[in-house]
Formats: sequence, C-alpha cells, structure tokens
Amino acid sequence: MLVLFDAFAILRFNVMHIYKFILLLSLFLFTSFCNEKTEVQNLTALLETATVELSEEEKCVISLYHERGLESDKCMIDCMLNGEGINIGGGCQHICFGYTDLKWEPLPKTENCFSKNE
Repeated sequence: MLVLFDAFAILRFNVMHIYKFILLLSLFLFTSFCNEKTEVQNLTALLETATVELSEEEKCVISLYHERGLESDKCMIDCMLNGEGINIGGGCQHICFGYTDLKWEPLPKTENCFSKNE
C-alpha cells in the first residue's frame, strides 16, 4: 500500500509541475506580446514630450536610442527632446559624453534613419 501511495504522490507532483510550466509559459507569452505594444506606446508618449520640433530623422534616431536603452542613450534622448544641444558645438554628444562618466558606444542602424539623397 505504501508503494502505491508513493507512486500517486510522484505522479501528482509531476502533473503539478506540468501545470505550473504551462501557466508560466502562457504568462510569459502574454506579457511579451503586451510589452511590444507598450514599448511603441511609450516611445510615442516620449516623442510627444519634445519641447522642440523634431525631424523624422531625429525621431528615428531617438527610437533607436530608446530601443537600445543604455544609460547614455537616456541622456541623448533627453538632450534631443529638449533641444539642449542645438547651440552647442558637438551637440548632445558633447553634453552627454564630454562632462559625464557615461561611455559612448556607436548606435547601430542609424544609416536607416537617413535617406540616400542627403
């Protein structure tokens, strides 16, 4: 009788793990799909906070910084949205990397933001 009870306990234990796995997997998939939509909404709301008129190229570059999400990217985004670097030699790069401990890293895919005619 004890052997039979142990077999049922093991079976019930394994079934509970399967249910937990299915539940966690479905939650993960649901949140990952929701996060993609939320990121687009966050970027749209972020662009609406700009205190200067942004060109399409600037919006594109801001979206790339936003997507990458480094600490230095946040500085660049804030600077571009507020127009702080407009009348400064070196612009936002000078502000974010000239007087801070932030490390500059090249931003990939920026060529996609600019037309070939320029």
